[in-house]
This record gives sequence, C-alpha cells and structure tokens, in this order.
Amino acid sequence: MLLRLHFFAVEDLSTTVEIKFWSLIKKQESWSVITIKEDSYLSFDVDYKETVSDDFNYLDEHTIIPDPRIFIKSTAKIKVVAQLADKETGRGDVYLVPQVNKIATTFLINLPKAAEKYYQIIHLLPSSNYTANVHINHLIEGKKTIAYNLTLDHKIGSPQNIIVVPSDVHSHSISILSNVDVYITAAVICIDLASTNNFDTKHTITYCDYSAMMVHPTSYFYCKTALNAPGDSRMITSKYTKAISVSPPAIPSCTTSLPLIIYDTTHIVSPAHVDLSPYSALPFQMLPKDYQMGIVSIYDFTPWIRFGGFRDIKNSGRFVNSFIHYVPETSQFITGVIQFITFSPNDNIEVYIRSNDNPADFLLDGRAAMKSLITNTTMPFFRYTWYNFRIEQPGLHTFNSSGRYSIYVIGKNIANQTGAYGYIAGYNKNSLGKHSSTGFSIFLNKQSEVVRLIIHCILVLFSVQLMIINVISKTFDAASICGSGLIGTVGFVIMPLFMSVATVLLTPEYRVCEKSKINKLITVPGTSSLAESSRGARLDRPTNDLSKPRNIQVPKIVQSHNPRRGFYCDETIDWVRFLQLKLCCTVKSV
Repeated sequence: MLLRLHFFAVEDLSTTVEIKFWSLIKKQESWSVITIKEDSYLSFDVDYKETVSDDFNYLDEHTIIPDPRIFIKSTAKIKVVAQLADKETGRGDVYLVPQVNKIATTFLINLPKAAEKYYQIIHLLPSSNYTANVHINHLIEGKKTIAYNLTLDHKIGSPQNIIVVPSDVHSHSISILSNVDVYITAAVICIDLASTNNFDTKHTITYCDYSAMMVHPTSYFYCKTALNAPGDSRMITSKYTKAISVSPPAIPSCTTSLPLIIYDTTHIVSPAHVDLSPYSALPFQMLPKDYQMGIVSIYDFTPWIRFGGFRDIKNSGRFVNSFIHYVPETSQFITGVIQFITFSPNDNIEVYIRSNDNPADFLLDGRAAMKSLITNTTMPFFRYTWYNFRIEQPGLHTFNSSGRYSIYVIGKNIANQTGAYGYIAGYNKNSLGKHSSTGFSIFLNKQSEVVRLIIHCILVLFSVQLMIINVISKTFDAASICGSGLIGTVGFVIMPLFMSVATVLLTPEYRVCEKSKINKLITVPGTSSLAESSRGARLDRPTNDLSKPRNIQVPKIVQSHNPRRGFYCDETIDWVRFLQLKLCCTVKSV
C-alpha cells in the first residue's frame, strides 16, 4: 500500500518541514525533518503499517482506533497533497490537505454509497493543542435519526474517534458541531460503481474504487445576513462528474430551509429553485453528455462534494472508477501560477475560468499548450468556460493564467490500472462579504399562486384609492374621519390585506427567501493570493484494507433528487416585516 505525501514550496525561500505521527510499531512518537528548496517539490513516503490500523469494529455507529494523525509543520507556506493507493489494484485517491486557517467547527458530510459489504468512514481529528467536544447528528433520508456527543482527545498517541456508515438503501448526512476547530477526513472504502449504471440496467459492473477527501467546513446562518453579489456561485460539468452533494450551513432555528437557484443546460434563462434543509445535504445527479450545472446561494455558503470518475467508453451513463473532492465558489478561485502533480501518462486537468479570458494566454509548464491537447465548453450561464488539458507525461507541472480560475487534477493512480484519483489543486479562503438582510418575502412555486398575488396587489391598490376618495369626501373633518371614514378605511384596506396574508400563509408549498433580485448576477473581484499553503496542516489516512470484505446488507440504488420549478415575486410584499408594501410587483418565472 502506497502512502505518500507531496510537498510544494509556494514561497521564494527554503522551507523546513517537520512530519510527526504516532508509530503503531514503536508505540511512541516518530518524526522526520525534510527541507524543500524554494519553488520546488518533494515527496515523502510514510510506512502504511506503521501509521494505519485496519483492526476496528466497523459494525458500530462510532468507534475508536489507534491515533491515525500525521502532523505537518513548516517554516514557510507550503502546499500538501496526500496520496493513498493500492499498487496492485490501482484503487485509491489523492486529496489536498488544507492549512489550519481553512478548518472550523461545523461540517456536514454526504458521501457516495458504499458497495455491498463495505462502508463510509469519517475521521474526527482534533489538533494537537485542544481537546474537542463534538455533537453528531446522523440524518437518514433527511430525518434526524441518531444524535450523540463525542470527546476528541488532543494528546498524540491517544485513541481517536471515527464514524462508520454501512452500505444500505438510504442517503446519509452526518452533521458535526464542535466547540473548537477540528479536521474531518471522509472516505468511502469501496464506492458502489454498479449504482452509477442508471442508464443501462441490463449490464452492471462489479469493480469498485476507493475515494477520500478532507472535508471543507460549513458556517452558521442566523437569518440576519445575506452574501454580497454574486452570492455563493459554483459550477461543474458532467465530463468527469456523476453527482454533487450540496451542504447547507448550520441553521440554529430561524428557518426550516435555505433557497438555492439552479442553472443547468436545460434551465438557462429560467433557473429552477430548490430548498436546502438544515443538517441534510442535497444530492444532484449529472446527465451523462454535455451537461453543465451551476448553483447560486444568496444567503450563505453551501460547500459541494463532487463524486466523479471516468465514464465507461461503451456506456457513458456508468462509471468505471471514482474520486471525491471539494468544489469551491468563485470568490475562492485562484490566479497566477500553481503547481500540481500527475501520476500516469495522459492524465487531465480541468480549468474553470471567465469566458473573456484568452486561452492563448494560458501557460502549461511555462509554454502555450498544444491545441490538440485542449477541449473546451462555454457554459451557458455565469459567463465561464470549462477547459480540459491532457497532460501527456506524469510528474510535476505548472499552470499559469492572469485570470481567476479553479483547477482540478484527474487521472489514474497507477498506470495501466483502473483506479482513479481527482483532487482540487488549490483554492483561497471565502472572500465574499455579507450585508444585513432586509427581511424575507414569500417564495411561490405555482403559476396560479403568481396570478393570485397579482390580483392581491390590484385589490390593495384599489382599496387605497377608495380610502383616499373616502377621506377627501369628508373634507378633512377630523371627527368624520374618525367616524364613518375610519370604518370605510378598515373595510376596504384591512380586509383585503388580511385575505392576502391568510391565503399565502395557508398555502402549504410556499418557500422563504430574501427580497432580492436574485436573477441578476454580477461577478465581484476577489483576492489574488496564490492557492493553498499548509502551515501546521495535518493529514489523516482512512484506515482500511481496500480488499477486505464486510458483512453488511445488500445496497440498492437511491434515486436522485428532482429539482422543482417555481416562481417568485421580485420586489413584492415583505410579509415578515408586516406588509411594507411595494405595490408595483414584477413577477418573474424562474
């Protein structure tokens, strides 16, 4: 089993790196020190048997294992990429190890289904400085099923906690709330690739693949703020993507849902709307051919987990291998030069960049890439273009662009083997600012409700006109106004308003969203700092033999979520702030 750390210097100076872990063989701390020269790269092999134990109870919801943490400290900024692969089968994955300023206290995880007799595994990793108290909510099919508390001992060599999710027919979301910052590593020991065969039920594949990532945190949302334009905007294509899983922020109690705006190849002008429930991630399946998807959240950040791989040549609807990784939002895109590593001939990089950036300015290993190695697709929304670069030779490479972009590295773990890897090469911290929310307005889902709302606006306007006529007819006589004039006002104004509010609030399928022109998106310039550094970063290894079977119930295919179409009244009645009327409603289909 290959367990290798890849170190990239990102500053113009020599860097000393200390690597420390608990040795399972020596029963003591073990450490090594390496030096990385400026603007260079170095790999470091870790003995799998010395750091990983496969002996644990995988039938329990949570259990403890020998300390699996690797602590990495450096004297200057570095980037760290971890590689775990079975040399014989090619199963494995590669993932970026985030630096300490990219961890937090809240996480929500939804992973691809494990194959029969296998499972998902989630490592809860405290830093070496603070013991963490965490609260776990385990939701099955969006319903809170299991809740419990765990203590994560920070001392090196102390047993650490893992959560185990077996293969079954359900969708599982794991919500993690901690009192101090923690790291989370998630893995699927053997992803069920047979379940990707949604488009050809006569043929299935028995091969499975291992996938792992370090999970990006979520945030807290208290319903009092919204993101600055253009909001949390993320995008993906179907070339190497089976599905995405969208995680909501932690929402204490102020609302039961968070609205998302869904753009895709079939909903360009009129995007769809869906609701994101607290503590439950929402999966979206990708169509197999020339399909692109983009999602906007106007309130708070909604991290994505991408489930990808290579499609079967004979049947593009199914996958022959897999990987998982984080998908950033546009304010996290990077600029300038970034280093990355590939492991087999003809691996690939994906680049998402603004459509007005000239591809002739892209530099691959310091030179313009050959056109024969590039394919691209302009996405019909967000004004971004997707580029795929085929990298002929394995090893260290660079990509350079003056534009702001995201970059993913995708390929085979071992040449001539099936197992795949996929990782994001780097990303910045979120730089979108927030502003105070101006309240909430009703989000409508049926065209009939829009018509009804227009009628209500007309009724209110008509009532106001009658009130004015009634007051004027009393020649401004105060006593009269307080008498019959007041009764007329109540009759013509209060009753229509009451009927409007009652009708909308009693409609069972209304949605809540901020009163904002969410269909008009503007890109906001962000920071230009270079991608990822890893001062004080730590790595954990998922701890299971990739070939060892598990006696767990047989899985079934879980059907994907179908986004609903809807309507909203842009600049309509602010119900929560008690009817501060804007009588000229503009109703738009979305």
